[in-house]
Amino acid sequence: MPFWELTVPVSAEVSEGLTNFLWEQGALGVVEEERPGSVPRLRAFFPEAASSTALSRAVSDYLASLRALGLAVNGGEPVVAPLLDEPWAEAWRQAFRPQRVGRGLLTIPPWETSAAEHGLATIIIEPGRAFGTGGHGSTRGCLLLLEALLDRSRVTDALDIGTGTGI
Repeated sequence: MPFWELTVPVSAEVSEGLTNFLWEQGALGVVEEERPGSVPRLRAFFPEAASSTALSRAVSDYLASLRALGLAVNGGEPVVAPLLDEPWAEAWRQAFRPQRVGRGLLTIPPWETSAAEHGLATIIIEPGRAFGTGGHGSTRGCLLLLEALLDRSRVTDALDIGTGTGI
């Protein structure tokens, strides 16, 4: 049992802040899950050396402080459970699917290149700690702006030369 998995349902309003807090607590990975008909949740993974009780208490206290500030936390309490030894370090890739953005953009991770669709501008991006494939609101907004710029030009290829996120 070398890892802990902390799961907590959260609102979109506090998801980004809680994600940052989880990284500060030593998370080895954080996944934001949104499924139709269910409350969004965060899953964070910690080394076994971390105290499960301390993790749960720290997240509960953090959420309580957000509630006290009037933010809609919209979730329950964190649950910390042992994560059996499995290749989860690569399993996160299963959560990343091609995402259509706007009318004509498609973001795909490098291992899904066969998912490119004819007629769509395809952005191949390696998801990481600081960025994903277009699901986050700020990234989606940037992509929609990019699409508007592409609509007004004849650009067929582009190169990211250091924007920080890869988009």
